[in-house]
Amino acid sequence: MLMEGVSVNLAENFNSHFKRGINGTYYQISRKHSQRYADEFAFRRNTRKFNNQERFDLLLSSSIGQRLTYQQLIN
Repeated sequence: MLMEGVSVNLAENFNSHFKRGINGTYYQISRKHSQRYADEFAFRRNTRKFNNQERFDLLLSSSIGQRLTYQQLIN
């Protein structure tokens, strides 16, 4: 089933940006937190047409009621 607006090129483009972002921003990532890195780059991709203020406001509004403790992060 072909979804409108989705192509192999789009997936390859995202993967390319993801790999360059990981190699350019972070020296190494752990398998344990790899989903968080993927979520970060997906957020960046999905908000690429936003300016910095709009992206920041969206991030803050979506974090209301969310909590990540240091203990959850290291376990």
